Amino acid sequence: MGAPLTALAGSRRLRYGDGHRAVHAGGTNESVGLRPASTPRAPCSLDLSRPQSSSNNRGPSDIRGTGESHRSLRFRRPQGPEPVSASKAPDTLHVVALRTPDQEPTRPAPERVRAQRAEARAALRMAARLSGCSDTAFEKTDPRGKPRPTATGWHWSISHDANFVAGTVWRHSPIGVDLERIALRRRLLVERVSNASERALFGESESTPLDALGFARLWTSKEAVLKAEGVGLPGLPRCRVDKAPSAGFIVASFGGTRREVWQTRAGEELLSVCTAGAQPPRVVWHV
Repeated sequence: MGAPLTALAGSRRLRYGDGHRAVHAGGTNESVGLRPASTPRAPCSLDLSRPQSSSNNRGPSDIRGTGESHRSLRFRRPQGPEPVSASKAPDTLHVVALRTPDQEPTRPAPERVRAQRAEARAALRMAARLSGCSDTAFEKTDPRGKPRPTATGWHWSISHDANFVAGTVWRHSPIGVDLERIALRRRLLVERVSNASERALFGESESTPLDALGFARLWTSKEAVLKAEGVGLPGLPRCRVDKAPSAGFIVASFGGTRREVWQTRAGEELLSVCTAGAQPPRVVWHV
């Protein structure tokens, strides 16, 4: 169970810089592998079109690649506004995800956590370089607080667990990135962090409970929004998921204000990212 879920079950404090968390509907959502050019890629695609009446359709929680790898995914909104001119085109939001090193069970837990944090910072620095951010100091308001904007005004967010870490920067508004392993959770926890109408968006019905992927999409989207808003778990009652129009995009809200969430999958991890600004970015995933 990820750090935010543990925090929910115990303390009400959400760790921003060290922990997890971040979502869409306005631009494009692409994924780019970080492997050397000489490494062959397995073909992969992700269908974000409206669900089809096919026997192979897995429902609204279906966010899978059709090949052997999730490293080369491209997402495009099935329907949307006319293309904007180059002068009004949204900036590119780069999200970097790396596998977490040094997580052998034989290592002491504090050592494993230190490795997670260090690698998350490495992902953050990579995202900064890709985004054109020259800052190298990324600080928090306090040891358990939210990220403080850099000297030149860039906002940033990281997330990590024992499998993956993620980092991103954004110059226009606060941002939140979250990741979570796709796994079944206790029903008590599922009902505590979501309502029936939200769960129905991801395929739950009277005869079918919410599956692991559906919960991961729901939970990481909320975590991403909470991080982008700069609040912790106490803000959870003000956050809700309103629509899930495609496999890589969720429409959420915080205090009645619309928030868009972009998502992708890396192996058995689900990643979400959200900005608190009105301008929807073009999202490129480096996984």
